[in-house]
Amino acid sequence: MPSGKKNDKNALVIRSATEFKIEFPKNEILNADEQTKIQKAVNSGGKAIGTKTYIDSKKLQTLLNTDKKGVGLVLNDAPNEDIKRLGDVDYLSTPHVQKEIAKRREQPRPELDREKLKYSGQCIEAFSNNPQLDKERTVESDRINNERPKIGKKVIQERKSTVSELSGKPLDDTARVHHKNRVADKPEEALNRHFFIINAHPLECALTIYLTNKTYFFLLYLVFLYFSYPSSF
Repeated sequence: MPSGKKNDKNALVIRSATEFKIEFPKNEILNADEQTKIQKAVNSGGKAIGTKTYIDSKKLQTLLNTDKKGVGLVLNDAPNEDIKRLGDVDYLSTPHVQKEIAKRREQPRPELDREKLKYSGQCIEAFSNNPQLDKERTVESDRINNERPKIGKKVIQERKSTVSELSGKPLDDTARVHHKNRVADKPEEALNRHFFIINAHPLECALTIYLTNKTYFFLLYLVFLYFSYPSSF
């Protein structure tokens, strides 16, 4: 397993792409030098922070087949959550790089340029979904699924809560802990206690869902409550 580095007990491990076994694909159109240049950009510019992957912005000229000014425009348009700064270097998340590649491939560019972009995307995919990181993501998912049924009681005990954080009503046996965000969209935050709200009554969970996820999931939750807690209606 790649060794990586940690700054403290709770810090995410930061690893270079070269620490992983990456199987880069072959390309029948690009020559050997063109393929090697793209592979080296991924190997020397790739970083894994935990199980999320990023690319050194200095390597984007090669991977996006652009110039320094073009890279600057991409970074300026990227959401803050997709940029990580390590030392004095900005790293762009691989999902955002792939998004930019897809956009450029649909533009009216020469065939060779589009082929280079396609291969860049394939090499970045080989890095971001290498066997080691895929295994770590599976283990993390299993841990989340095992912990989620127990997290509610732990949060209530840790906060020493006696009243609802929504209504101020006293807590009883129907107290629930609800996540502010949809876990299906951000499973990595499923156990992050910062995003939990303690509710005194199941119906308060419905209010939380409405405020965070709007009408569709609100209605689904009301249906669930109707069959699970008919006396509440």
